[in-house]
Amino acid sequence: MVGALVIGGGLSGLGAALLLSRLGRQVVLVEKSPRLGAVVRGFQRRSYSFETGFHYAGGLSEDGVLYRYLQKLGLFRHGLKIRPLPDPGGEFLRFPASGVDFALPRCFDEFRRLFPGAPEVDDFFSRCREVFTRSPYLNPDISAFDPLAWYNNEETLAASLDRLPVSQHLKNVLGFRCLLYGVKPSEASFDQFALVNASYFDGGFTFKGGGEALVRAFEASLLEAGVTVLTGCEVAEIKIDRLNVAVAARYVDSHGQSEEIDFAECVYSGSPAKLPHLLPEGALRPVLCRRLLGRKYTPSPLMVFGLTRSNWMEDRQLFICPERQEDWLEPAHGAIYASGGQGHNSRWPVSVVTIASKEGTAPWLQPDLAYQAWKARLAEEASRHLLDNCPELDGDFEIVESATSRTLERHSLAFGPGIYGQQHGVGQVPILPVTRVGRLVLAGQNIVLPGLLGALVSSALATGFLTNHDAVLEVLK
Repeated sequence: MVGALVIGGGLSGLGAALLLSRLGRQVVLVEKSPRLGAVVRGFQRRSYSFETGFHYAGGLSEDGVLYRYLQKLGLFRHGLKIRPLPDPGGEFLRFPASGVDFALPRCFDEFRRLFPGAPEVDDFFSRCREVFTRSPYLNPDISAFDPLAWYNNEETLAASLDRLPVSQHLKNVLGFRCLLYGVKPSEASFDQFALVNASYFDGGFTFKGGGEALVRAFEASLLEAGVTVLTGCEVAEIKIDRLNVAVAARYVDSHGQSEEIDFAECVYSGSPAKLPHLLPEGALRPVLCRRLLGRKYTPSPLMVFGLTRSNWMEDRQLFICPERQEDWLEPAHGAIYASGGQGHNSRWPVSVVTIASKEGTAPWLQPDLAYQAWKARLAEEASRHLLDNCPELDGDFEIVESATSRTLERHSLAFGPGIYGQQHGVGQVPILPVTRVGRLVLAGQNIVLPGLLGALVSSALATGFLTNHDAVLEVLK
């Protein structure tokens, strides 16, 4: 028997495995993909690195909450290095219809100067900070802890923005970061938005070496902590005893061999929609099963990876947005996000993310040839959209690769069509980390929020429910 089993080797699973190890558990981590963090680590083509799952993050200044997580998990001991985005313009918003640009400064005080004479905006920022610091998992100085406080507010981001006496462009500047988890302001809960937005008050940062460097630092920390990692192994069944307590898991390795692991505790960080199929019938309440199987997903993505001879995109995060927030997630004509990386030989890699057309939300049902032609056509349309609205690239963008939900599923063996998994917003009851199955808790981007910070907070929250919140917080202090 092992002390703890972690199912899933994404960011939440990696974080949970390290935290459980720090708490003295003997940990086994099982991941069905051949590699840990398959989406986050990106890929290489023609000696260039392209990002798929990690582009940039907030909270990475030396007093930032994400910096603290990575430090306590030991990642900086293994060569992980932080690089701030350019200032100003590391985050760059463009509204082509009106020709308005915003090169956002990294310093919060400079950012605040975009909104002169509007005390209501100060209240907006204060509310963001208040929500962000409501939990000790984000604020180590807080004394009271309500682990479910994040799930209570149903006010939309759009409603909060509509009360502000500023232009529509400035409202868009305040609210655009909901695009980082795949919802528009009318769908976004203000509280969930605040958890993302406030982390960027100290600016945006990336890692030297990108997502690949981040995953490698996790791998080195897992090795140092003595965590047993089994890749290429898919969990096929979670067994429970007569008291409805999870006690064992059966997995199938890459050779088709079946093995069983007995455990004292288990963190499941895979797709929530798959969980009912892994447990015996009746282990979960019927209402929870219906909720897990009927979740709304964020829109289906189209990702295009290319090279340009312009260095303007280096370490830059560019958002090209329609004027109307309701149009941000429309296929073909909605927002487009481009992230630039480090170049060499006078070429720079750029990763582009937009929304796939509705006709292709399930393209894997089509014959392969039709799917490939459909994907190529969408990639060409997205690259033209980028070049039409980004003259800094001087009309130069060579498509190297493209991806849809189908591509990502094949690459990482992830499950679900959404660009950021299941939708986080109003109108969808959140999934809580705990169920009535004893010794089994849920983690992952579907539980709190997507992104590196959301994943690590989810892993800490799940570990706290499984073991002891005070003990987890002591590790993170």
